[in-house]
Amino acid sequence: MLDLDIEKTISTAENCDTDTVIVICSDEAGMLHRESTLDEQAYEIGQSFCKLMQNDQGLMEIKTANWIQIGHLLIVHRRHVEEKGYFWTKWAVDYFPFIKSRRREQCMKLAAYGDEAVPYFFMGLDRAYDYLNKCYKYRNDPDLDYLHHKYAGVLEDQPQTEEERTVFNVKIDIIKNYFKFKNQVNRHDYDRNLVIDVLETGCKFTKQDYDFINKTSVSPGKIAIHLDRMLFTGSSPLNTTQSSPAKISIYDLLCELSETVSEFETKGTIPEYLRIDFLNMVIGRLLKLRDRIKFESTQLKES
Repeated sequence: MLDLDIEKTISTAENCDTDTVIVICSDEAGMLHRESTLDEQAYEIGQSFCKLMQNDQGLMEIKTANWIQIGHLLIVHRRHVEEKGYFWTKWAVDYFPFIKSRRREQCMKLAAYGDEAVPYFFMGLDRAYDYLNKCYKYRNDPDLDYLHHKYAGVLEDQPQTEEERTVFNVKIDIIKNYFKFKNQVNRHDYDRNLVIDVLETGCKFTKQDYDFINKTSVSPGKIAIHLDRMLFTGSSPLNTTQSSPAKISIYDLLCELSETVSEFETKGTIPEYLRIDFLNMVIGRLLKLRDRIKFESTQLKES
């Protein structure tokens, strides 16, 4: 993983009021001085914003760096505003209506991270902000270490090509979405690797998925089956607008069969209506299906 000394930046990121940030602001972007009035400072920031937003050369790194320049200016200005006894949030809304509140928070927080954020500029403001915040929030969580180790081959070096950056961003999004899952799920008896496998397919968890997994009546086995279905179909089994009903239907049926048999074993009861000859017929057809899939798979590899 790229070197991120998260402990070193915690106090800075939380307070956002360091005196050193003003030094980082370039002359081209504009400087703030204590002798200026608050109105003059706000005007200077507005001028800097217009200049920087028109000068990104179409490059994500420059666009992110420009936003962070604005963040540095806002950090210094915020300190001056609060020193005068004004409420920052209201002041920012009144004087910088052209910067949305979330964007203002993002650029100020990333500016407070200082040089630690620079290697992530290519990711864009949103992705870099989300990732660094996840690193901070879950810095003591063993799952974060596990994921960084799992993707070390991708994350340990600064990506150089567009392809490398795309792969890097994909892994970062998996990490981000894993902790979103972990934050939404109120239990720990799920298969971590299976969740990661689902996320690696590009599948996203919905509110319906979280509600289902959080039900106390849903066993770890049922969660695994739910995740297996997502892994196989590429979408939530609770989504009723699937695009390939035939494929999903047979998979759902087999999953339900597996789940039902598992429940029979758990309860130790077998329905009286089940007949041996019927079970033999079903098992025989499934074995033929398995053998055909194995044969076609072998033929495909050999070709």
